[in-house]
Amino acid sequence: ENYYGSISSLKTFSTLFIIIGSIIFVLNVFLLLNYLNVSLDNKKREIGVLKSMYISTKEISKIFLVEILTISFISFIISSLIEIILLQLFNKILIQTQIVQIHFIYYNFALSFVIILIFIFLTLIYMNLCLNKLKKKSTIDLIYNR
Repeated sequence: ENYYGSISSLKTFSTLFIIIGSIIFVLNVFLLLNYLNVSLDNKKREIGVLKSMYISTKEISKIFLVEILTISFISFIISSLIEIILLQLFNKILIQTQIVQIHFIYYNFALSFVIILIFIFLTLIYMNLCLNKLKKKSTIDLIYNR
C-alpha cells in the first residue's frame, strides 16, 4: 500500500510541476514581450536618430536583438541555477520523507534548449512586428516621440 501511495504522490507532484511550469513559461513569455515593447517604445528617439543616419531597419533590429538576447541569456543562466538548486532541495525532501528512495527529478538540458529556441523565435517575431510599426513612422515623429 505504501508503494501505491508513493506512486500516487509522484503523479500528483508531476502534474503539479507541469501546471506550475506551464504557468511560469507563459508568464515569462509575456514578461519578455512586454520588456521588448517597453524597450522599443522608450528608444523611439534613438531609432529615429539611427534612421536619420540612413541605418537600415535590419541593422537597427540587430542592435535590439543583441540587447534582448544578452538579457535573455543572463536570465536563463540565473533561472537555470535556481532551478537546479530547487530540484536538489526537492529531491532531498522527497528522500527524507521517504516518498522515494532515489533522486526523482533531474534538470533537463534538452528541454532548456528547446525553451530557449522558443523564446528566441517569439522574440524575433515580436521584434519584427514592433519594428515594422516603427518603420511606418517618419524619422521626425520618432525623434520627437510622437
